[in-house]
Formats: sequence, structure tokens, C-alpha cells
Amino acid sequence: MTINPFHCLSRIAVAAVVALTPLVVSAQDAEEIPVISSIETDRILEHAGQTVTVTGRVARVGKSPEGAITFLNFSTERGGFVVVVFEADYGAFPDGLEVYMNKEVQVTGVVKPFKGTTPQIPVASPDQIKVVELVATP
Repeated sequence: MTINPFHCLSRIAVAAVVALTPLVVSAQDAEEIPVISSIETDRILEHAGQTVTVTGRVARVGKSPEGAITFLNFSTERGGFVVVVFEADYGAFPDGLEVYMNKEVQVTGVVKPFKGTTPQIPVASPDQIKVVELVATP
């Protein structure tokens, strides 16, 4: 029986590609989403157009005058981080948005600056907002 060396090499090459493919996929999946404090507004703005997780306490919940937008403000000052929920998505929040008032939360989504200076993340699902329980230390 004669063994064709090219046939063996091609099988080895295919095996190597198959063996290395999971490593490449795993490296892509391992990309982490940045986690940023809501008070770091400049840092949030640096990630415009990118997905981030912002952590902080919701200081105010308010609606636009026509009621078409609800804002979760993380600061009482203008220019602070804001979560924006549009009226079309209100149905996704059966408990309303006021449930987040004074809660420490993590919000994940794409940063979309308002007028270039106010960092915002539009949210369409409660899955994007996670209430974080703080543990008191003795």
C-alpha cells in the first residue's frame, strides 16, 4: 500500500484548522463590554455608537411634555447620564419605569449622545436594565 504524503498533509491541515477554529470564536466572544460609572459622562461619551454597561443610581424619572419619551436621569444636573425609553416600548415595561427610581442599576446598550454632550442609552426592553442589590458591610 502506497501512502500519498500530500493526502496526509491535507488531512493534517484540515484538522489544524478545525482544532483552531474554536479558539478564534472564543476570543471574539470573550470581548468584554466596558462597565462605566454614570458619573463618568466624558468616558461614556468616548464610547458613542458602542455597547457599554453604565452603573449608577436613578435620581429622577420624568416624561417629555407630550409623554412620548420617559427619561431615567442619573443626575439632577443637566448633562448627566440618561436612559431614554420611547412610548412605542412602554408596553415592554408592565411595571412601569418608576420602579427604577432611587435604585442602583446597570444599563446595557448603545451610547447615543444627545446634542453631543449628554450621554444617553435608548432602552427598549427591561432586559437592558438590571437592578443591583447593594450589600451593606458591617
